[in-house]
Amino acid sequence: MTKQTFFLLGVIFISSCAYVRTVNINDAQKHYENAVIYNLPETVLKVEVEVSKTSFTKGPYSEFAEKYLGITGVNTKDEVKYEISNIEINSYSEPDYNNYYVIESNMKNLLKNLSFNQNGTLVSINSDSKSEVSAPKYETIQKQKSTLVPVLFTDLSVKRNFFEEKDTTSKSNAKHKESDKKDLNTKAEEAANFLIKLRKRKFNLMAGMPDKVPSDGKAVEVMIQEMEKLEKEYVELFVGKQSQETFKYSYSYTPSKDNNNSILAYFSTKDGIWNKEFKGAEQITIKVVADGKTKVIDSYLAKKLPSETKEIEGIVYRIPDLATVQVLKGENIYAQTKVQIAQTGTLNVISKEMLKQKAFSVEFNPEFGSLKSVKQ
Repeated sequence: MTKQTFFLLGVIFISSCAYVRTVNINDAQKHYENAVIYNLPETVLKVEVEVSKTSFTKGPYSEFAEKYLGITGVNTKDEVKYEISNIEINSYSEPDYNNYYVIESNMKNLLKNLSFNQNGTLVSINSDSKSEVSAPKYETIQKQKSTLVPVLFTDLSVKRNFFEEKDTTSKSNAKHKESDKKDLNTKAEEAANFLIKLRKRKFNLMAGMPDKVPSDGKAVEVMIQEMEKLEKEYVELFVGKQSQETFKYSYSYTPSKDNNNSILAYFSTKDGIWNKEFKGAEQITIKVVADGKTKVIDSYLAKKLPSETKEIEGIVYRIPDLATVQVLKGENIYAQTKVQIAQTGTLNVISKEMLKQKAFSVEFNPEFGSLKSVKQ
């Protein structure tokens, strides 16, 4: 036999002895020497809930609104009401701790040409891909502190809080002065009278009726604005004030094939949102329904003969599936979207025969662990 024939046979022998073994780290029966570890990513759903709090503070003269101003149906009780004003559903990827893999191979060039991102996810083989996945922002369930100033009614009247002082004479003919504090009804009447006068003055000013109306139109406009501001404050003495705050909450949920729904929080219009169940609260739940588009791939892969070992001859990657994600309050759907989820799909393998080819290269999508490109 010629040297060329011997060389060719040697190459064939070495090639036939080349191997790539991959095993899930949870199934590893031994420690593999000359091996590297990588992970497949999983999809985490991030739900951001915005809650609006509306606070109503009754006016100090609310019970006299109809009597002095003819305003009916005025609320005479302080109230607080919460409502869900917005829900956003987003996703990001994290390492799947159930899918860490150990790769052992005698193909030294293969192990030298594996690229990973900062999460330890395999992003390429024999390629200069610099694919990265942005790191998620971890947030906790936390109610934001209120930034509103407490509602105070400070301008209750333009008159004194007491009646005019008067002289009284005691049985011993000694003179002294006393003041009587005005009751709420009297103060409400005075505030209403001032409000009516204010409205009349504003009307006269707008109609140009006073003798001394400023010739400067801008000055008149400013005066009217100040009157309207004062008028609003006096009306609120009878009808009350309303203020609003907004709170944001963030929740994370990792779906799987076996678990597709979870309780995120509890909510009521009276007490708002909490992470523990309380009386009168409704559940805020997340529900994930996979489209099942990868089932046909599962059926195809099931035709492969079962292996007697947990070791896989090749490198494992993901084929993600689409899913419908819903956020519900009670039985009502508050938000819904379509999301591609890595772990609800299926797994497949790049065979060792493909990996042995010198010109073979692969790029993976680091967010889903799926194939991005394959070149030979």
